[in-house]
Amino acid sequence: HDEIQLAIETIAKYAQVQLIDFHAPLYPYPFMLPDAVHPDKEGAAVLAKTVYEGITGDFGGLQMPEIYTDNMVLQHGRLLTIQGKADAGEKVTVSIDRQQLQAVTGADGKWAVDVRPLKAGGPYTLTVSTEKRKLVYENVLAGEVWLCSGQSNMEFYLNWSATAAQDVPQAANSNIRFYDMKARWRTDAVEWDASVLDSLNHLQYYKDTRWTVCSPETAGNFSAVAYYFGKKLQDSLQVPVGLICNAIGGSPTEAWIDRSTLEYRFPAILRNWMQNDFIQDWVRGRAALNVKKSFNKLQRHPYEPCYLYESGIRPLEQFPVKGFIWYQGESNAHNRETHEKLFRLLVES
Repeated sequence: HDEIQLAIETIAKYAQVQLIDFHAPLYPYPFMLPDAVHPDKEGAAVLAKTVYEGITGDFGGLQMPEIYTDNMVLQHGRLLTIQGKADAGEKVTVSIDRQQLQAVTGADGKWAVDVRPLKAGGPYTLTVSTEKRKLVYENVLAGEVWLCSGQSNMEFYLNWSATAAQDVPQAANSNIRFYDMKARWRTDAVEWDASVLDSLNHLQYYKDTRWTVCSPETAGNFSAVAYYFGKKLQDSLQVPVGLICNAIGGSPTEAWIDRSTLEYRFPAILRNWMQNDFIQDWVRGRAALNVKKSFNKLQRHPYEPCYLYESGIRPLEQFPVKGFIWYQGESNAHNRETHEKLFRLLVES
């Protein structure tokens, strides 16, 4: 597919004609392609919207990734790419720390600017604007940004730790910020209803959230591992620390790897995944129980290969981070050789 796609893009560029990509909009939504070729009614509507945007240049105006909010931490000490969407041809102005940068939105509705390295500290104000809309983000810090992920080991709350009674009341620290991505529905031993199942198919698994300042009120229900890591980092480096946590209890490694990597490097794990021996029995059993009421043969589930990447990692792709901490493995303990391969793919993806 990639070779064909590259050939199409090359021909379009050589012929100096606009290319409207039908593959990308449906790629994360396999249920919209029930026979893997032809879109269903909803898929056709998505493609119609894609054509409309491509022809008119109307992408809904200026938009930023949801992770951009007040109180966020931006990665310091390196060239920082800030990107978003706007209507084709719109001029976008980005201002922060006496820097003012401009970009013209492309025919695909995307724009990006490169901000010179920010000095650790703040607070800064980030402003992103076009002639029609202005977005202002206040109380922004520059520092170390880390993604903290895995399964329940990482999800485990600070309130549940052995020293919570001592640590939570002392958690106030304006130089530590949280972006806490919690699931709308836990993967407990229950059957989910139709509305939950439909939301899962549309990758609407995580609750809406915002950056918050570390305090006794916000730290208690945040990851204990992530909190202690961030506190140690902030104490040692004396710079602000931003912690993004999207851990999901019971999740297997394959759920966190992107679809393209699995298609090329481990396609066998994608085939009929609920009856696939590469996937742990408990994982398949819990998923089967959760989606028991679904009549959709392509029903999605958080434990499905690539699902948590598409719902919980892909939305963060446009937000630069320093690194990752990972605490997971029990849901792949049945097959050591498979997990060794998957873990390498996780790192590479």
